Amino acid sequence: TRSTNVFNAVGFDASPTDPHETQQLRRTVIEWSCRMGSIECRTEALSRMLNDLSGSVLLPSYIRDSVYCGGATIASRPQLEPVWLRLQTVTDVGERLSIIETLACSENVELLDELLDSIFTNQNPGEWEFILSAVYRSSAIGYEAFDGWFTRNAQQIIQSIGLDPAFLNIVADINERVANVQKYNEVSIKELLTYQALS
Repeated sequence: TRSTNVFNAVGFDASPTDPHETQQLRRTVIEWSCRMGSIECRTEALSRMLNDLSGSVLLPSYIRDSVYCGGATIASRPQLEPVWLRLQTVTDVGERLSIIETLACSENVELLDELLDSIFTNQNPGEWEFILSAVYRSSAIGYEAFDGWFTRNAQQIIQSIGLDPAFLNIVADINERVANVQKYNEVSIKELLTYQALS
């Protein structure tokens, strides 16, 4: 397919002379190829994520988030454990949000459940909202994990965040997405075509 051809042409490896536009294209191609389920992309992303975590081969900052998200889709729980433990200790807001986004990319339902459950003990203002949004927007598996979590914890949700305007906005957004699946699919296709056109 054309998207595969773009991925093969751009790949993961950068050249010091790459212009900014090529860097952005590479970031987008990695993100979309892995999101679309490319085994080649996900496997390579996981390998590079693990190398970055171990410090053996560090990732360029401009593709780090895309690579971590791609790798997280197929990473085992033990492989994601360093990322999870980092979330328990780091205090920098930007880094915390980046870690949450990585964990939300996982397709391991048990890990997603644990991430969602952490909302009930999370003391960081507003972070629960980011966790919820990151999970249900990440993938179909993320939405299913959110839906199951919501059903299991309805009473506790109502007693904690259920009446918060931010939570009501999330529910409204989910309802709109469910009612307009075709529209959101079309938006995703347009984004995909945009990155293909850039190539």
